[in-house]
Amino acid sequence: MSDLLSRFQRECGPGTRFTSVPGDTSPGLTVLADDHATLVVNHRATARTVRVAGARVRLEGYEVRWLERG
Repeated sequence: MSDLLSRFQRECGPGTRFTSVPGDTSPGLTVLADDHATLVVNHRATARTVRVAGARVRLEGYEVRWLERG
């Protein structure tokens, strides 16, 4: 958990400008991105496959995942 919070602080610190990411906008999914990374959070207890920035991403229940942006 501390790794997740440390990365969040690095990637999303004060002054971060967030950008939209094309993809799934279904309920129970949060996508937060800047120019370098994307944070994807599945708020549901069940696994699901979503599309983020053109890529299919499988998330387990309540999974939080960082994706690199190119």
